[in-house]
Amino acid sequence: MATLIHLENQNDCKTATIYDIIEKTELMEVTMSIYESGQMYLETIYILSQKKSHVRAIDVGEQMGYSKPSVSRALSILKKDGYVEVDGEGAITLTPKGLAIAETMYTRHTVL
Repeated sequence: MATLIHLENQNDCKTATIYDIIEKTELMEVTMSIYESGQMYLETIYILSQKKSHVRAIDVGEQMGYSKPSVSRALSILKKDGYVEVDGEGAITLTPKGLAIAETMYTRHTVL
């Protein structure tokens, strides 16, 4: 059975099987979980930066309960995407873009 699905571009529609829809949904779920994870890291860095003068990967890992390799990978992605900066001594700083997201997440979690 084929179904008409609507894509990002409003003028762009195509006929798809149920398998196409399932594949697209799975991809959206993966993207969403990565995004949520990134938000959690940014919020944690924000909270730690309120308590400490220098935030390091080890601090983030201890706060979140994640292994050092997991934190290192996440920070690498956040750095590549321009949300954090890491200096030569390992101090993590939120960029203005990262700070805006971190403050928003922190406010949501403290208000709710």
